[in-house]
Amino acid sequence: MLRIFLFLLFFFTLTDTDAYVYYWTGGSGDWSNLNNWASSSGGSTRFTVIPGSQDTVIFDDNSFSGNQDTVYLPDIAYCGSLLYQSSNNALIAPVNQSVKLNIYIDLVLNRNVTLHNQINLAVTANANYSNQIRLDHTVIPLLSLDGPGNWLLSDTADIRYLSLYRGRLRINADSLRISQISRPQLNPPGITIECLSKFIYIGKAMLSQDSFLAVNSTLVDLELLSLWNSASYAEIKCIVPLKGLYSYSPSIPIGKIGKIISNDVNIGVPYYSKLTIDSILLSGLSNIAFSSSTANVSYISGQGSCTHLIKVEGSTNYPVQFPASFVQDLSYCSFKNVQFATTQNIPYSADLGGNSGINFVNERTAKKLYWVGGRGSMEDSSHWALTSGGTPYNCLPIGCDTVIFDDSSFSQSDTVFSEHSQEYGGLYIKSTKLLSLSMSPGQRLTLLGNIFILVNTSALVDGNVWFDINTDCQGIFNGSVIHSVTYYGNGHEIHFPEGSLSFNHLIVFGSLDLSNKSVHVDYLTLSYRTGTTLNLSNTVLDVNSGNINFNNTPSLLSVSGLQLYGHDLLNLYSSNSLTIPFVKMKNSTTSNLEGSLSVTGIAINYLELEGHLAMYANSLQTDTVFIQPDSRIRVNTNYSKWSITKRFDAVGTCTKTIFLYNYKELNRPVQIQLFTSTNYNLH
Repeated sequence: MLRIFLFLLFFFTLTDTDAYVYYWTGGSGDWSNLNNWASSSGGSTRFTVIPGSQDTVIFDDNSFSGNQDTVYLPDIAYCGSLLYQSSNNALIAPVNQSVKLNIYIDLVLNRNVTLHNQINLAVTANANYSNQIRLDHTVIPLLSLDGPGNWLLSDTADIRYLSLYRGRLRINADSLRISQISRPQLNPPGITIECLSKFIYIGKAMLSQDSFLAVNSTLVDLELLSLWNSASYAEIKCIVPLKGLYSYSPSIPIGKIGKIISNDVNIGVPYYSKLTIDSILLSGLSNIAFSSSTANVSYISGQGSCTHLIKVEGSTNYPVQFPASFVQDLSYCSFKNVQFATTQNIPYSADLGGNSGINFVNERTAKKLYWVGGRGSMEDSSHWALTSGGTPYNCLPIGCDTVIFDDSSFSQSDTVFSEHSQEYGGLYIKSTKLLSLSMSPGQRLTLLGNIFILVNTSALVDGNVWFDINTDCQGIFNGSVIHSVTYYGNGHEIHFPEGSLSFNHLIVFGSLDLSNKSVHVDYLTLSYRTGTTLNLSNTVLDVNSGNINFNNTPSLLSVSGLQLYGHDLLNLYSSNSLTIPFVKMKNSTTSNLEGSLSVTGIAINYLELEGHLAMYANSLQTDTVFIQPDSRIRVNTNYSKWSITKRFDAVGTCTKTIFLYNYKELNRPVQIQLFTSTNYNLH
């Protein structure tokens, strides 16, 4: 009797806890099809149930007949370990839209497997097991890790999205790329990430609560770190070249950063938060920008050179503030919007404004630097001299300097280029030879003061030019083409005293004086802040495509005499009553695409329409409307009337008929309101 009891006990224990090894067979097939699972490699003995949470699943050379097979998974599947060992290429894809494959022990893949982008590999670790994750150059769309245990990730891989719930992750791969790390839940205990890799790229990390990130590799490229809302700090210890470090929590600061060793880093938390950093170690090619108001830094060091001053910058509205207790070892730096609680002696450095608590020893003052030597890079110090045509100064210009291109700069028409963003105090182009200033894509030329391109020059600035000024300045372009201009006035005004202006792309925030100018813009975005000035008096503004926002009436807004010409797209908006003297919208395209004019909150004295146009209007009021022959005007007035108070001319010909019809419904009339005083000529 005892033997029977022990046998039954052993039998039920075995069937309840034993794990099995499942081999995939038969090439393409469904995970839920028992005919695809065998108890041996390439075998024929089948199982009565599909793999469960303790079973090992193996794909080997007997699983597939070629390189075109696909394994289809149901919405949810389970296994203990997943081992892909086949030398054949195969795709693991969902039957439906997405799949969660739950793995409870090890995940081992090789580079021959392809995972569909809707496959979520969810690995759960218990407290007594260290899960092995070996990926061998595999691309993983989504990897989820959960549980109180540990994971060791030791192979090169490309993980697009790594989702961490709990536990400890150790990364010790030769090379690992993670596009995004996130912590989806706020309530469980924090996670720990330790990076020991030779190289690891983390594009974006989102951590919360008592999460801990330790990066001990000196080759880590950590671009962005942002924190969720949390009642406690996340602790980050990094000895890494950080490209960017940001927090988007409304009120929670980053708790602690061990060290930052960087060539180029932006550090940002909300201005009302604090940032605690043990030490910042900057190389001679560093640039560091803070967008928080307080930085509790124990130690900061960096020695630049005459060819590259290390940039240390805070934001304009919220300068970065260093505490009294910190220690610095800085030289050859440029400071902008930086405030030290106790006065610091810093040699060979430049004051770019907004600073306090700095004694500039042997200060780098503003200079005029002339370009010499013809074609070349702005980052080559041998091209800059202190006099026209002089010998190289062997120092690069900085944000307080004026750079000058004249006839001694070139022997013929030539190009000056830069692979990185540049910041100068002013730009003078006086060369009569054709000059092209070319910025690499994504880079910009920031001017803190004047730009002059003289009348007898022909210059092309092919790149993004930013005006970010703290004093009034002037700009003279005289017909030269600027590829892209962004203007931030900060309460100051840029003047264009003479010459026509031509931009491919113009973005404006701040005070701007374009009065009595002829301005052509391919793409225009015009907006501004309350309290600034916008002067468009007697301006001829020709815009191919633009959004013009007259919202928030500035202290001075003048549109008297404005002539506004639109082409492909023109959106006009004002939250206040505003009248524009003259608007002409013309679409000359030969395709079926129609130019669009959208008007909200603006009255127009004289409106002329020509071509195939779609017009959107909210209670549009015009004095005079003239529609050219052979025009097709689709009108959507949002069920309100289009009022014409003085004159309405729409005169077609036998061959050039004018079509005026409702935007949405051809059979519904356009609601146009004419008054007894309105003269009209319609035929």
